Amino acid sequence: MSSRKPSSSRVQLKRGSACLCCRRRKLKCDGLRPLCTQCKQTNRIPECQYHDEKQKSRTERLEERLSLLQQRLGELEPGSARGPMPSSQFDAEFLHFRTTPHSSVESRAVPFGFENYPGSEDYNHGPIPTSPAHLSLDPQDPWAYENRRNFLDIFITHRHQCGFNGQTERFSLSNTQTADSVPHPALMNAIYLLGCHFSHSPHSAWLGSVFFARTLEEISVALRDSDRLVDIVQASCLLSVYLYMNGRTVQGYTHLFSAARLAVDLHLHQILPRQGISEPLAQDFSIPAAQQRTKLADCISAFWQVFTVDRCWAVANGVPVALPDSDNPELRISTPWPMPESRIEEELSSIGRTSSNTIGALFEHQPMLTLDLDAIYMPSLRAKAVALYELTYRLGSSPRRNDEYWANYRSTQLSLQQFSHNLPMFVGYESWRTEAPLIDVDLFAVHTMMHVSVLHLYHETPGREELHAGNSILALIRQLNPGDYEYLDPILSACWTTTCRAYIRMMGFSGQQIGDSTMYPMHIIERELNIILTAMRMLSAVFPISGTRAMQGEEEAAYARAHVRYSQ
Repeated sequence: MSSRKPSSSRVQLKRGSACLCCRRRKLKCDGLRPLCTQCKQTNRIPECQYHDEKQKSRTERLEERLSLLQQRLGELEPGSARGPMPSSQFDAEFLHFRTTPHSSVESRAVPFGFENYPGSEDYNHGPIPTSPAHLSLDPQDPWAYENRRNFLDIFITHRHQCGFNGQTERFSLSNTQTADSVPHPALMNAIYLLGCHFSHSPHSAWLGSVFFARTLEEISVALRDSDRLVDIVQASCLLSVYLYMNGRTVQGYTHLFSAARLAVDLHLHQILPRQGISEPLAQDFSIPAAQQRTKLADCISAFWQVFTVDRCWAVANGVPVALPDSDNPELRISTPWPMPESRIEEELSSIGRTSSNTIGALFEHQPMLTLDLDAIYMPSLRAKAVALYELTYRLGSSPRRNDEYWANYRSTQLSLQQFSHNLPMFVGYESWRTEAPLIDVDLFAVHTMMHVSVLHLYHETPGREELHAGNSILALIRQLNPGDYEYLDPILSACWTTTCRAYIRMMGFSGQQIGDSTMYPMHIIERELNIILTAMRMLSAVFPISGTRAMQGEEEAAYARAHVRYSQ
């Protein structure tokens, strides 16, 4: 009797093993990956995708666990947040969910299943040090003075990563503050929550869940009583940053939308319009001059906090902006750029005159080089970079290409050129720094957003501009030290994703002459991609969303490789 083996065409595939394209068309599929024979022969390569129904993706598993945790957290919220701790089962699951990527230095160095990432050894700085190394925390009493002191200190160190540039002197835990200067409990609990996140303490998961619930409770109370609403704008914004950096996009957008609506209701977007101070804020400034400057500085800072977080994460997640800006007199932004408190007096004296220190002036034709005092004030630089970052993304993804579009396109090009010419140089390692970060992380983020803005404008026309912007971003990444990642802006995960996709697009033009530029050969593109994805992997030790984006980038790169090989 013949022992002839059956041919591959006669092998019975397991249920669900065929690609999605063959399933839809009810065609016979051999299940070969990444591309089945049927799709290759019929030229349906882009549609050849697989989905394993029996094995849930990591995102699906996390979403299910998150849903369970939210349900249990909702059961705790009606009671006092100072009450007893949750059940041991909830505590264990929440600790596992929050601390698995941060449980040890070794696990932080290789999170999210990147142990076998190809070529990562070529650009692996090693483990990311945590800060601080040891904390004395009391997990039984979240509001113990030592806990609050530690979390406040950590937040102040990392506040630039949360878009917070407000006054920090009033956060003193002493009892010498006046009633008017005491921050609202909602803002303080949001600060403690982010302090928990950056502490990497074994108790941070439980303490963070308590501060999260208490922040929501205090926001509800403040809105009901109309109490210190500017603080509530800042608290809601901090809450959205916490959710965004942990990959909880829908919840983050919900809280950010609430912050934006409240900011507009308070006229924070028009603090110094040409007609004078807006009515809802006028009563707040019938106070001594010194206190007036402080309050005005807090209001300006609160608005730009909402603006920067909204614009950055709208681009990152591909959603509409929550804070509108249009030619409508009620919505037009006339609040001046962030400024030192010492300049508030000058800005107050300019009420009634046209100001050149507003967002509208950024997009007006001005001399290429200026000596503006804001050129060295980092919160102002960051706000301008974010405005250009979002506008270039909106233009680059717009389907309408009429005369108005091209006028805006050219105007934005000029604004971007002017901004880049006036931007302070990034020098990389600064020898005067004795501890991490060893670079200017704020200027690093601003330069990165500027180059990504160029990628937004030229993503449909690969050539010299896209190549130069990509090279500049890679040059910045190469200057990072292991300890710097702990202090980087979380929006860099989105910036690096855009850069990763730019290099993936270059795969289709590898080695070709485009205009006056020769595109990189394939092995150079692969090397640069590896550097970007490894940097995203290292950033994921601090911000989980970066690990998710790195995995997506790896999948897109694998698909592009397969397509290029088949085309050849």
